[in-house]
Amino acid sequence: MATTATKDPATIRDVLTADFEQYIAAFNAQDINGVASHLDENIQIYVNGTLSGQGRDKLLPWWQADMDKGRQVEVTQGPTCTINEENNDIAEIKVELRATLPKQGDDDDDVQVQVLDVVYVYCVSTVLQIRHNVMVS
Repeated sequence: MATTATKDPATIRDVLTADFEQYIAAFNAQDINGVASHLDENIQIYVNGTLSGQGRDKLLPWWQADMDKGRQVEVTQGPTCTINEENNDIAEIKVELRATLPKQGDDDDDVQVQVLDVVYVYCVSTVLQIRHNVMVS
């Protein structure tokens, strides 16, 4: 697990952006352990403002199911990293993702594509994601 003790905003943004890029690469490589290494054990996932799941161990099967189906994600806007001014141990990475799910069988007409606006909330000192705020278009 990476950690950062720096208070330098540019360094923090660089560290978190690199971590985010590693997280996306792990997902696209179908590396569930790689994905897990970026998540706090108490991570929360909100979809369109509603809590959809909580806890890394409870959520990993959800990620694994997406991987098993061949879902891939591509960053189409961002990432933009912002450090919380009131609590500098919290930062957000905002992105727009294009999530693609390949055709699953003869009944599927086409590839499924979703556009997602996602805010990945990080604990700066642990460099772990503590919350995902996902807005599905």
